[in-house]
Amino acid sequence: MFYRILCLSIIFLAHVLIILFCELGDFHLNISFLLNWVSLFVILYFHLIRDKEFSPYISSYLVFGYLFFLVSPMYQIYTGVFPNTYPIKINEVVKLNFYILIWNTNFLIAYQIIKKRKKKKLDRGWEVANIQKDNYLIYLTTLTALSLLIILFFQDFIIDKLLYHNNGFQKYSVVKSLIIRKSFFIIPFIGFLYSIVFLRQNRNQHEKWKFVLLLSILLLFLLILVKNPMLAKRNAIGPLIITIFVFIIPKWFNKNIRFLFFLLLSMVVGFPLVSIFTHSKHGIVETILKPFDFLKEIASRDLLRELLTLHYDAYSNILATMEYINSYGIVLGEQLQGSLLFFVPRSLWTDKPVKTGKLIGKHLMDNYNMEFDNLSNPLLSEGLISLGAFSLFLFPVVLAFLVVKMLQWQYSKDFFKQVVAIYFSIYLIFILRGDLSSSLSFFTGTFIGVYLIPKGLFFLLGKILQFKKVK
Repeated sequence: MFYRILCLSIIFLAHVLIILFCELGDFHLNISFLLNWVSLFVILYFHLIRDKEFSPYISSYLVFGYLFFLVSPMYQIYTGVFPNTYPIKINEVVKLNFYILIWNTNFLIAYQIIKKRKKKKLDRGWEVANIQKDNYLIYLTTLTALSLLIILFFQDFIIDKLLYHNNGFQKYSVVKSLIIRKSFFIIPFIGFLYSIVFLRQNRNQHEKWKFVLLLSILLLFLLILVKNPMLAKRNAIGPLIITIFVFIIPKWFNKNIRFLFFLLLSMVVGFPLVSIFTHSKHGIVETILKPFDFLKEIASRDLLRELLTLHYDAYSNILATMEYINSYGIVLGEQLQGSLLFFVPRSLWTDKPVKTGKLIGKHLMDNYNMEFDNLSNPLLSEGLISLGAFSLFLFPVVLAFLVVKMLQWQYSKDFFKQVVAIYFSIYLIFILRGDLSSSLSFFTGTFIGVYLIPKGLFFLLGKILQFKKVK
Protein backbone atom coordinates (compact mmCIF):
# COMPACT_ATOMS: atom_id res chain seq x y z
CA MET A 1 0.00 0.00 0.00
CA PHE A 2 2.81 2.41 0.89
CA TYR A 3 4.44 1.78 -2.52
CA ARG A 4 1.20 2.58 -4.37
CA ILE A 5 0.58 5.73 -2.31
CA LEU A 6 4.16 6.89 -2.93
CA CYS A 7 3.79 6.38 -6.70
CA LEU A 8 0.44 8.17 -6.67
CA SER A 9 2.00 11.10 -4.78
CA ILE A 10 4.86 11.35 -7.28
CA ILE A 11 2.38 11.35 -10.17
CA PHE A 12 0.32 14.01 -8.40
CA LEU A 13 3.32 16.31 -7.90
CA ALA A 14 4.47 15.78 -11.51
CA HIS A 15 1.04 16.79 -12.79
CA VAL A 16 0.90 19.86 -10.55
CA LEU A 17 4.28 21.02 -11.89
CA ILE A 18 3.11 20.52 -15.48
CA ILE A 19 -0.06 22.51 -14.88
CA LEU A 20 1.81 25.32 -13.06
CA PHE A 21 4.67 25.75 -15.53
CA CYS A 22 2.81 25.11 -18.79
CA GLU A 23 1.14 28.52 -19.00
CA LEU A 24 -1.25 28.57 -21.97
CA GLY A 25 -2.02 32.27 -21.76
CA ASP A 26 -5.69 32.11 -20.81
CA PHE A 27 -7.14 31.61 -17.33
CA HIS A 28 -10.23 29.69 -18.45
CA LEU A 29 -8.11 27.49 -20.70
CA ASN A 30 -5.76 26.57 -17.84
CA ILE A 31 -8.67 25.84 -15.49
CA SER A 32 -10.38 23.63 -18.07
CA PHE A 33 -7.25 21.51 -18.52
CA LEU A 34 -6.82 21.40 -14.74
CA LEU A 35 -10.34 19.96 -14.39
CA ASN A 36 -9.53 17.52 -17.18
CA TRP A 37 -6.50 16.40 -15.20
CA VAL A 38 -8.49 16.14 -11.94
CA SER A 39 -10.98 13.75 -13.56
CA LEU A 40 -8.12 11.53 -14.75
CA PHE A 41 -6.43 11.68 -11.37
CA VAL A 42 -9.60 10.52 -9.59
CA ILE A 43 -9.78 7.53 -11.95
CA LEU A 44 -6.08 6.92 -11.25
CA TYR A 45 -6.74 7.00 -7.50
CA PHE A 46 -9.44 4.33 -7.78
CA HIS A 47 -7.28 2.28 -10.13
CA LEU A 48 -4.17 2.20 -7.93
CA ILE A 49 -5.57 2.50 -4.40
CA ARG A 50 -9.22 1.46 -4.18
CA ASP A 51 -9.61 -1.28 -6.80
CA LYS A 52 -8.20 -4.70 -5.93
CA GLU A 53 -8.52 -6.50 -9.26
CA PHE A 54 -6.01 -6.38 -12.10
CA SER A 55 -7.73 -4.21 -14.70
CA PRO A 56 -5.47 -3.32 -17.66
CA TYR A 57 -8.44 -1.65 -19.37
CA ILE A 58 -8.35 1.25 -16.91
CA SER A 59 -4.59 1.55 -17.45
CA SER A 60 -5.22 1.91 -21.19
CA TYR A 61 -8.02 4.41 -20.55
CA LEU A 62 -5.71 6.51 -18.36
CA VAL A 63 -2.78 6.38 -20.78
CA PHE A 64 -5.04 7.44 -23.63
CA GLY A 65 -6.59 10.28 -21.64
CA TYR A 66 -3.25 11.48 -20.35
CA LEU A 67 -1.45 11.47 -23.72
CA PHE A 68 -4.25 12.36 -26.17
CA PHE A 69 -6.55 14.58 -24.09
CA LEU A 70 -4.08 16.33 -21.80
CA VAL A 71 -0.37 16.36 -22.68
CA SER A 72 -0.56 16.50 -26.48
CA PRO A 73 -3.26 19.21 -26.77
CA MET A 74 -1.54 21.34 -24.11
CA TYR A 75 1.76 21.09 -25.97
CA GLN A 76 0.10 21.74 -29.32
CA ILE A 77 -1.65 24.85 -27.98
CA TYR A 78 1.61 25.94 -26.32
CA THR A 79 3.41 25.72 -29.69
CA GLY A 80 0.46 27.33 -31.47
CA VAL A 81 -0.49 24.60 -33.96
CA PHE A 82 -2.78 21.59 -34.22
CA PRO A 83 -1.50 18.72 -36.40
CA ASN A 84 -4.69 18.53 -38.47
CA THR A 85 -4.43 22.24 -39.53
CA TYR A 86 -7.53 23.17 -37.48
CA PRO A 87 -7.10 26.66 -35.90
CA ILE A 88 -6.84 27.02 -32.11
CA LYS A 89 -10.07 28.53 -30.76
CA ILE A 90 -9.96 29.02 -26.99
CA ASN A 91 -13.71 28.89 -26.38
CA GLU A 92 -14.05 25.59 -28.26
CA VAL A 93 -11.12 24.07 -26.37
CA VAL A 94 -12.69 25.02 -23.03
CA LYS A 95 -16.00 23.52 -24.16
CA LEU A 96 -14.31 20.28 -25.23
CA ASN A 97 -12.52 19.97 -21.90
CA PHE A 98 -15.91 20.28 -20.22
CA TYR A 99 -17.19 17.44 -22.43
CA ILE A 100 -14.18 15.31 -21.45
CA LEU A 101 -14.83 16.02 -17.76
CA ILE A 102 -18.44 14.78 -18.13
CA TRP A 103 -17.31 11.72 -20.11
CA ASN A 104 -14.63 10.72 -17.57
CA THR A 105 -17.00 11.21 -14.63
CA ASN A 106 -19.76 9.13 -16.19
CA PHE A 107 -17.34 6.38 -17.17
CA LEU A 108 -15.89 6.12 -13.66
CA ILE A 109 -19.33 6.02 -11.98
CA ALA A 110 -20.71 3.47 -14.46
CA TYR A 111 -17.60 1.27 -14.23
CA GLN A 112 -17.65 1.18 -10.43
CA ILE A 113 -21.38 0.43 -10.25
CA ILE A 114 -21.37 -2.29 -12.90
CA LYS A 115 -18.21 -3.89 -11.50
CA LYS A 116 -19.62 -4.14 -7.97
CA ARG A 117 -22.17 -6.66 -9.19
CA LYS A 118 -19.29 -9.05 -9.95
CA LYS A 119 -17.02 -7.97 -7.11
CA LYS A 120 -16.71 -11.35 -5.38
CA LYS A 121 -15.51 -13.01 -8.56
CA LEU A 122 -12.96 -10.30 -9.35
CA ASP A 123 -11.32 -9.69 -5.97
CA ARG A 124 -8.92 -12.63 -6.25
CA GLY A 125 -5.56 -12.27 -7.95
CA TRP A 126 -5.48 -12.86 -11.68
CA GLU A 127 -3.75 -15.95 -13.06
CA VAL A 128 -3.43 -17.44 -16.52
CA ALA A 129 -5.93 -20.26 -17.06
CA ASN A 130 -4.52 -23.78 -17.01
CA ILE A 131 -4.30 -25.42 -20.41
CA GLN A 132 -5.72 -28.94 -20.40
CA LYS A 133 -3.28 -31.74 -21.19
CA ASP A 134 -5.90 -34.00 -22.77
CA ASN A 135 -5.38 -34.09 -26.54
CA TYR A 136 -3.08 -31.07 -26.23
CA LEU A 137 -0.54 -32.29 -28.81
CA ILE A 138 -3.27 -32.94 -31.36
CA TYR A 139 -4.69 -29.46 -30.86
CA LEU A 140 -1.30 -27.72 -31.04
CA THR A 141 -0.18 -29.72 -34.07
CA THR A 142 -3.42 -28.82 -35.85
CA LEU A 143 -2.95 -25.11 -35.09
CA THR A 144 0.63 -25.30 -36.40
CA ALA A 145 -0.44 -27.11 -39.56
CA LEU A 146 -3.22 -24.57 -40.14
CA SER A 147 -0.73 -21.71 -39.71
CA LEU A 148 1.61 -23.26 -42.28
CA LEU A 149 -1.21 -23.84 -44.77
CA ILE A 150 -2.42 -20.24 -44.43
CA ILE A 151 1.05 -18.82 -45.04
CA LEU A 152 1.70 -21.12 -47.99
CA PHE A 153 -1.67 -20.28 -49.52
CA PHE A 154 -1.11 -16.52 -49.16
CA GLN A 155 2.62 -16.47 -49.86
CA ASP A 156 2.18 -14.06 -52.77
CA PHE A 157 0.45 -11.61 -50.41
CA ILE A 158 3.35 -11.85 -47.94
CA ILE A 159 6.00 -11.43 -50.64
CA ASP A 160 4.21 -8.42 -52.11
CA LYS A 161 3.84 -6.71 -48.74
CA LEU A 162 7.13 -7.73 -47.17
CA LEU A 163 9.56 -7.22 -50.02
CA TYR A 164 7.89 -4.58 -52.17
CA HIS A 165 5.58 -2.72 -49.76
CA ASN A 166 2.48 -3.48 -51.84
CA ASN A 167 4.19 -2.42 -55.07
CA GLY A 168 4.83 -5.92 -56.38
CA PHE A 169 3.02 -8.17 -58.78
CA GLN A 170 -0.47 -8.47 -57.28
CA LYS A 171 -3.04 -6.18 -55.69
CA TYR A 172 -5.61 -7.18 -53.11
CA SER A 173 -8.96 -5.59 -52.34
CA VAL A 174 -9.41 -3.86 -48.99
CA VAL A 175 -11.87 -6.51 -47.73
CA LYS A 176 -9.69 -9.44 -48.77
CA SER A 177 -6.60 -7.82 -47.29
CA LEU A 178 -8.46 -7.21 -44.01
CA ILE A 179 -9.60 -10.84 -43.72
CA ILE A 180 -6.12 -12.17 -44.50
CA ARG A 181 -4.23 -9.85 -42.12
CA LYS A 182 -6.65 -9.75 -39.19
CA SER A 183 -8.26 -13.21 -39.12
CA PHE A 184 -5.91 -15.65 -40.89
CA PHE A 185 -2.50 -14.18 -40.03
CA ILE A 186 -3.44 -14.11 -36.34
CA ILE A 187 -3.49 -17.93 -36.15
CA PRO A 188 0.32 -18.23 -35.61
CA PHE A 189 -0.07 -15.79 -32.71
CA ILE A 190 -2.67 -17.83 -30.82
CA GLY A 191 -0.77 -21.02 -31.66
CA PHE A 192 2.50 -19.64 -30.30
CA LEU A 193 0.81 -18.30 -27.16
CA TYR A 194 -0.97 -21.64 -26.66
CA SER A 195 2.33 -23.51 -26.86
CA ILE A 196 4.47 -21.16 -24.78
CA VAL A 197 1.92 -20.94 -21.93
CA PHE A 198 1.68 -24.72 -21.87
CA LEU A 199 5.46 -24.98 -21.61
CA ARG A 200 5.54 -22.39 -18.83
CA GLN A 201 2.89 -24.24 -16.86
CA ASN A 202 4.33 -27.73 -17.34
CA ARG A 203 8.03 -27.10 -17.95
CA ASN A 204 9.75 -30.50 -18.15
CA GLN A 205 6.80 -32.44 -16.76
CA HIS A 206 5.25 -33.24 -20.12
CA GLU A 207 6.85 -36.24 -21.76
CA LYS A 208 6.99 -34.62 -25.19
CA TRP A 209 7.91 -31.10 -24.09
CA LYS A 210 10.79 -30.98 -26.58
CA PHE A 211 8.35 -31.52 -29.43
CA VAL A 212 6.14 -28.74 -28.03
CA LEU A 213 9.20 -26.45 -27.83
CA LEU A 214 10.02 -27.20 -31.46
CA LEU A 215 6.48 -26.31 -32.53
CA SER A 216 6.57 -23.11 -30.47
CA ILE A 217 9.79 -22.03 -32.21
CA LEU A 218 8.23 -22.73 -35.60
CA LEU A 219 5.08 -20.78 -34.66
CA LEU A 220 7.20 -17.87 -33.43
CA PHE A 221 8.98 -17.77 -36.79
CA LEU A 222 5.64 -17.78 -38.62
CA LEU A 223 4.31 -15.08 -36.31
CA ILE A 224 7.29 -12.81 -36.99
CA LEU A 225 6.85 -13.48 -40.69
CA VAL A 226 3.24 -12.27 -40.82
CA LYS A 227 3.24 -9.74 -37.94
CA ASN A 228 6.21 -7.45 -38.41
CA PRO A 229 6.56 -3.70 -39.00
CA MET A 230 6.77 -4.21 -42.76
CA LEU A 231 3.52 -6.17 -42.92
CA ALA A 232 1.34 -4.83 -40.09
CA LYS A 233 0.64 -1.45 -38.53
CA ARG A 234 1.61 -0.67 -34.96
CA ASN A 235 -2.01 -0.84 -33.75
CA ALA A 236 -1.82 -4.53 -34.68
CA ILE A 237 1.73 -5.31 -33.55
CA GLY A 238 1.67 -3.47 -30.22
CA PRO A 239 -1.29 -5.31 -28.63
CA LEU A 240 0.10 -8.67 -29.79
CA ILE A 241 3.55 -8.09 -28.27
CA ILE A 242 2.20 -6.80 -24.96
CA THR A 243 -0.32 -9.67 -24.77
CA ILE A 244 2.53 -12.15 -25.19
CA PHE A 245 4.50 -10.46 -22.40
CA VAL A 246 1.49 -10.59 -20.06
CA PHE A 247 0.98 -14.32 -20.60
CA ILE A 248 4.66 -15.28 -20.45
CA ILE A 249 5.45 -13.37 -17.24
CA PRO A 250 2.02 -12.67 -15.68
CA LYS A 251 3.39 -12.18 -12.16
CA TRP A 252 5.28 -9.10 -13.32
CA PHE A 253 2.43 -7.56 -15.31
CA ASN A 254 -0.64 -8.44 -13.24
CA LYS A 255 -0.31 -5.39 -11.00
CA ASN A 256 -2.09 -2.23 -12.08
CA ILE A 257 0.79 0.12 -11.32
CA ARG A 258 3.35 -1.98 -13.22
CA PHE A 259 1.13 -2.40 -16.24
CA LEU A 260 0.25 1.30 -16.25
CA PHE A 261 3.87 2.45 -16.35
CA PHE A 262 4.86 -0.21 -18.87
CA LEU A 263 2.02 0.81 -21.19
CA LEU A 264 2.87 4.49 -20.83
CA LEU A 265 6.52 3.81 -21.67
CA SER A 266 5.48 1.69 -24.66
CA MET A 267 3.30 4.49 -26.04
CA VAL A 268 5.85 7.27 -25.47
CA VAL A 269 8.99 5.46 -26.67
CA GLY A 270 8.17 2.10 -28.27
CA PHE A 271 5.37 3.03 -30.65
CA PRO A 272 7.13 6.04 -32.25
CA LEU A 273 10.13 3.86 -33.05
CA VAL A 274 7.96 1.11 -34.51
CA SER A 275 6.16 3.70 -36.64
CA ILE A 276 9.42 4.36 -38.50
CA PHE A 277 8.99 0.96 -40.12
CA THR A 278 5.19 0.73 -40.25
CA HIS A 279 4.92 4.06 -42.08
CA SER A 280 7.88 3.44 -44.34
CA LYS A 281 7.23 3.55 -48.08
CA HIS A 282 9.92 0.98 -48.79
CA GLY A 283 10.03 -2.76 -48.44
CA ILE A 284 12.86 -4.94 -47.16
CA VAL A 285 14.66 -4.85 -50.53
CA GLU A 286 15.10 -1.07 -50.45
CA THR A 287 15.79 -1.13 -46.70
CA ILE A 288 18.71 -3.51 -47.24
CA LEU A 289 20.05 -1.43 -50.11
CA LYS A 290 19.71 1.84 -48.14
CA PRO A 291 20.12 0.93 -44.45
CA PHE A 292 21.59 4.30 -43.46
CA ASP A 293 18.33 6.04 -44.35
CA PHE A 294 16.60 4.20 -41.50
CA LEU A 295 19.49 4.75 -39.09
CA LYS A 296 19.42 8.49 -39.80
CA GLU A 297 15.66 8.59 -39.26
CA ILE A 298 15.96 6.80 -35.91
CA ALA A 299 18.79 9.08 -34.78
CA SER A 300 16.85 12.22 -35.73
CA ARG A 301 13.64 11.12 -34.00
CA ASP A 302 12.40 13.76 -31.58
CA LEU A 303 9.98 12.08 -29.18
CA LEU A 304 8.58 15.40 -27.94
CA ARG A 305 7.79 16.55 -31.46
CA GLU A 306 5.80 13.33 -31.93
CA LEU A 307 3.08 15.20 -30.03
CA LEU A 308 2.79 17.58 -32.98
CA THR A 309 2.25 14.83 -35.56
CA LEU A 310 -0.97 13.25 -36.78
CA HIS A 311 -0.37 10.37 -34.37
CA TYR A 312 -1.74 12.78 -31.76
CA ASP A 313 -4.52 14.46 -33.74
CA ALA A 314 -7.37 12.96 -31.67
CA TYR A 315 -8.11 16.09 -29.66
CA SER A 316 -8.03 18.47 -32.63
CA ASN A 317 -10.20 16.10 -34.69
CA ILE A 318 -12.90 16.34 -32.01
CA LEU A 319 -12.72 20.12 -32.29
CA ALA A 320 -13.12 19.84 -36.06
CA THR A 321 -16.09 17.51 -35.52
CA MET A 322 -17.68 20.04 -33.16
CA GLU A 323 -17.38 22.70 -35.88
CA TYR A 324 -18.87 20.29 -38.41
CA ILE A 325 -21.83 19.72 -36.07
CA ASN A 326 -22.29 23.48 -35.65
CA SER A 327 -22.45 23.85 -39.44
CA TYR A 328 -24.50 20.79 -40.44
CA GLY A 329 -26.01 19.45 -37.21
CA ILE A 330 -25.83 15.94 -35.77
CA VAL A 331 -26.53 13.00 -38.09
CA LEU A 332 -28.95 11.21 -35.69
CA GLY A 333 -27.12 7.90 -35.56
CA GLU A 334 -26.20 7.71 -39.24
CA GLN A 335 -22.45 7.50 -38.59
CA LEU A 336 -22.98 5.07 -35.71
CA GLN A 337 -25.11 2.85 -37.92
CA GLY A 338 -22.41 2.79 -40.58
CA SER A 339 -19.77 1.85 -37.99
CA LEU A 340 -21.80 -0.95 -36.38
CA LEU A 341 -22.69 -2.37 -39.81
CA PHE A 342 -19.14 -2.12 -41.14
CA PHE A 343 -19.38 -5.65 -42.56
CA VAL A 344 -22.13 -4.69 -45.04
CA PRO A 345 -20.44 -4.03 -48.42
CA ARG A 346 -21.13 -0.81 -50.31
CA SER A 347 -22.27 -2.88 -53.28
CA LEU A 348 -25.35 -3.82 -51.21
CA TRP A 349 -25.62 -0.54 -49.26
CA THR A 350 -25.02 2.09 -51.91
CA ASP A 351 -25.55 5.10 -49.62
CA LYS A 352 -23.53 3.67 -46.73
CA PRO A 353 -21.98 6.54 -44.71
CA VAL A 354 -18.25 7.14 -45.08
CA LYS A 355 -16.09 6.70 -41.97
CA THR A 356 -16.32 9.62 -39.57
CA GLY A 357 -12.58 10.22 -39.81
CA LYS A 358 -12.88 10.54 -43.57
CA LEU A 359 -15.93 12.81 -43.27
CA ILE A 360 -14.14 15.21 -40.93
CA GLY A 361 -10.95 14.93 -42.97
CA LYS A 362 -12.87 16.10 -46.04
CA HIS A 363 -14.22 19.02 -43.99
CA LEU A 364 -10.67 19.99 -43.03
CA MET A 365 -9.50 19.70 -46.64
CA ASP A 366 -12.30 21.97 -47.84
CA ASN A 367 -11.81 24.62 -45.16
CA TYR A 368 -8.31 24.45 -43.65
CA ASN A 369 -5.91 23.19 -46.33
CA MET A 370 -5.57 19.67 -44.91
CA GLU A 371 -3.71 17.48 -47.40
CA PHE A 372 -5.68 14.21 -47.02
CA ASP A 373 -8.82 12.86 -45.36
CA ASN A 374 -7.71 9.54 -43.86
CA LEU A 375 -7.87 10.70 -40.23
CA SER A 376 -8.73 9.16 -36.88
CA ASN A 377 -11.84 10.19 -35.01
CA PRO A 378 -12.11 9.44 -31.28
CA LEU A 379 -14.97 7.56 -29.67
CA LEU A 380 -16.10 10.75 -27.91
CA SER A 381 -16.33 12.46 -31.28
CA GLU A 382 -18.25 9.52 -32.81
CA GLY A 383 -20.85 9.97 -30.09
CA LEU A 384 -21.14 13.72 -30.55
CA ILE A 385 -21.73 13.57 -34.30
CA SER A 386 -24.29 10.75 -34.01
CA LEU A 387 -26.22 11.59 -30.83
CA GLY A 388 -25.01 15.00 -29.65
CA ALA A 389 -24.63 15.77 -25.95
CA PHE A 390 -26.70 12.68 -25.03
CA SER A 391 -23.72 10.55 -26.10
CA LEU A 392 -21.66 11.97 -23.21
CA PHE A 393 -23.90 9.91 -20.92
CA LEU A 394 -24.67 6.90 -23.14
CA PHE A 395 -21.27 6.07 -24.66
CA PRO A 396 -19.26 5.99 -21.38
CA VAL A 397 -21.86 3.65 -19.83
CA VAL A 398 -21.73 1.29 -22.81
CA LEU A 399 -17.92 1.40 -22.72
CA ALA A 400 -17.92 0.64 -18.98
CA PHE A 401 -20.23 -2.33 -19.59
CA LEU A 402 -17.90 -3.71 -22.29
CA VAL A 403 -14.86 -3.23 -20.04
CA VAL A 404 -16.50 -5.13 -17.17
CA LYS A 405 -17.54 -7.88 -19.60
CA MET A 406 -13.96 -8.23 -20.78
CA LEU A 407 -12.84 -8.19 -17.14
CA GLN A 408 -15.10 -11.20 -16.54
CA TRP A 409 -13.55 -12.96 -19.54
CA GLN A 410 -10.10 -12.15 -18.17
CA TYR A 411 -10.94 -13.81 -14.84
CA SER A 412 -12.56 -16.86 -16.47
CA LYS A 413 -10.98 -20.32 -16.69
CA ASP A 414 -11.07 -20.24 -20.49
CA PHE A 415 -7.61 -19.55 -21.93
CA PHE A 416 -8.94 -18.19 -25.22
CA LYS A 417 -11.35 -15.81 -23.48
CA GLN A 418 -8.43 -14.53 -21.44
CA VAL A 419 -6.39 -13.87 -24.58
CA VAL A 420 -9.26 -11.91 -26.16
CA ALA A 421 -9.69 -9.90 -22.94
CA ILE A 422 -6.02 -8.97 -22.50
CA TYR A 423 -5.69 -8.12 -26.20
CA PHE A 424 -8.81 -5.92 -25.94
CA SER A 425 -7.38 -4.10 -22.93
CA ILE A 426 -4.42 -2.86 -24.97
CA TYR A 427 -6.37 -2.37 -28.18
CA LEU A 428 -8.76 -0.15 -26.20
CA ILE A 429 -6.35 2.75 -26.78
CA PHE A 430 -6.96 2.48 -30.52
CA ILE A 431 -10.72 2.10 -30.03
CA LEU A 432 -10.76 5.30 -28.00
CA ARG A 433 -8.64 7.04 -30.64
CA GLY A 434 -10.89 5.80 -33.47
CA ASP A 435 -12.33 5.85 -35.85
CA LEU A 436 -15.05 3.48 -34.66
CA SER A 437 -15.64 1.71 -37.98
CA SER A 438 -11.97 0.76 -38.42
CA SER A 439 -11.57 -0.18 -34.75
CA LEU A 440 -14.59 -2.49 -34.81
CA SER A 441 -13.65 -4.15 -38.09
CA PHE A 442 -10.04 -4.75 -37.03
CA PHE A 443 -10.99 -6.11 -33.59
CA THR A 444 -13.72 -8.32 -35.05
CA GLY A 445 -11.22 -9.84 -37.47
CA THR A 446 -8.80 -10.50 -34.62
CA PHE A 447 -11.59 -11.96 -32.46
CA ILE A 448 -12.44 -14.43 -35.22
CA GLY A 449 -8.82 -15.57 -35.51
CA VAL A 450 -8.01 -15.65 -31.78
CA TYR A 451 -11.25 -17.11 -30.45
CA LEU A 452 -13.79 -18.41 -32.98
CA ILE A 453 -11.43 -20.34 -35.28
CA PRO A 454 -9.44 -22.12 -32.50
CA LYS A 455 -12.56 -22.87 -30.43
CA GLY A 456 -14.41 -24.15 -33.48
CA LEU A 457 -11.41 -26.22 -34.55
CA PHE A 458 -10.97 -27.74 -31.09
CA PHE A 459 -14.70 -28.51 -30.88
CA LEU A 460 -14.59 -30.44 -34.17
CA LEU A 461 -11.41 -32.28 -33.17
CA GLY A 462 -12.97 -33.19 -29.82
CA LYS A 463 -16.04 -34.62 -31.54
CA ILE A 464 -13.88 -36.61 -33.96
CA LEU A 465 -11.73 -38.02 -31.15
CA GLN A 466 -14.83 -38.84 -29.10
CA PHE A 467 -16.40 -40.61 -32.07
CA LYS A 468 -13.27 -42.72 -32.56
CA LYS A 469 -13.27 -43.77 -28.91
CA VAL A 470 -16.91 -44.84 -29.08
CA LYS A 471 -16.32 -46.71 -32.32
